[in-house]
Amino acid sequence: MPMDVLLAWFEAHQGLAAWLALGGGVVVAALGWLFRAYRLGTKQRKVVRAHLVAVKEAVLNGAVAVELAASELSEIAHAANSAGRDERQDLAGRAGAHLEAIREMERRAPCAELKTELACVCNGIKDFQIAVLGWHGVHDSDSSKRDAGFTAIERLNRSGRDLRKNLRLIKGK
Repeated sequence: MPMDVLLAWFEAHQGLAAWLALGGGVVVAALGWLFRAYRLGTKQRKVVRAHLVAVKEAVLNGAVAVELAASELSEIAHAANSAGRDERQDLAGRAGAHLEAIREMERRAPCAELKTELACVCNGIKDFQIAVLGWHGVHDSDSSKRDAGFTAIERLNRSGRDLRKNLRLIKGK
């Protein structure tokens, strides 16, 4: 269509041409808005995926650390049955190393649920340390400290199972 014919049509239909210009501007603006909304949604999905990957990794690392601590504390508990006072202090120090590692994980945890679970684990390890320091051996008539230590280990095992369960739930998302 030659330019002269187009200009002649615009001169003949000035009102319609004005409405086309306004409508075209609105259509272009709406398409631009939709494109920006789509791009923003894409960016947000990428951020959510990255956060989900970080949470999965943190939960997995937390579960492994808790299970490792529980198995180590079990060995410490059996060693504490025949240990003297100085040896029990050394054993409590070994438990303290796990406590510090899990506290560091708790500080870096990306979600509140993981922080809560790791805080519970830290409390269990702290209770275990206190119990080991007051341990009197397997043949002592007062077994309250020994029972408290094994209860703390059971709490750690339960927390490890809970973290594994949470990891399976996150994988489903």
